[in-house]
Amino acid sequence: MRKAIDKKNRKAAGLETTKFRESTMSAANEQLDLDEARIAALLVRERYYRDTSDWQKMRDSYHPDNSKTWVNITWYDTTSRVPQGLPSADTLSNRYEGEIDEFVRQSSKVVAAKVNTVHAIHPAEITIRGSKALAVSFCTMTNRFPLDGHEYDKISSVRLVSKLEKLQLDGRAAWKLLTLECIYIRDGIVSAVPQPPDTVPVFHGAEKWPRGYRYAAWLLSSIGLAARTDLPTEDDRESVREVFDRNRAWLTGV
Repeated sequence: MRKAIDKKNRKAAGLETTKFRESTMSAANEQLDLDEARIAALLVRERYYRDTSDWQKMRDSYHPDNSKTWVNITWYDTTSRVPQGLPSADTLSNRYEGEIDEFVRQSSKVVAAKVNTVHAIHPAEITIRGSKALAVSFCTMTNRFPLDGHEYDKISSVRLVSKLEKLQLDGRAAWKLLTLECIYIRDGIVSAVPQPPDTVPVFHGAEKWPRGYRYAAWLLSSIGLAARTDLPTEDDRESVREVFDRNRAWLTGV
């Protein structure tokens, strides 16, 4: 009789252990889903704040320690200290990069210069390792600009790569962006309204930039901003590999 009771107790204990493990795994999965949703929402809001010139909210989307942040896109032309885990200053000599405080300041100047951009961002892959996360998004950027009495849209397709860190702020957990990098896929310019073929302008000089962002670079140059010729593009697979290898090494701690 006692053996039967012991066997029954052991079986019950085993069931409780299994239920506890399942409950723990379920809670962990729920937290992972919640973190992914919060990160995705943050990525969308950050670009929305930029497009609507809400500079303080844009800044608040990033890590409060400015020295831990890094932005590398077409036009950003400040030279700043490179945070730990990013390429050395020698590697990035003349790279158009910098920290978030200066990026926000220069973004406000670009908007004032009438480069009005709309970002449609779609977070595609979010990988979380503890308090660190790596996010990759597809993004379409549209600029409306006038030329010779007509209006045109410059449309760029890119991948945005972002590192994030989970912090405790005011007693609450919050994800904050550390970096923003851009991999250029393709771009082009279309007329806002249909035009006869013989009235379509020639964008002189655009051919000197890589195909992935040549019209974005041309548009920036038209208002006095410079763009590099060696930014990561899908046509240059080695440059894309470098971006992902570096970011994945940071995520895994390699």
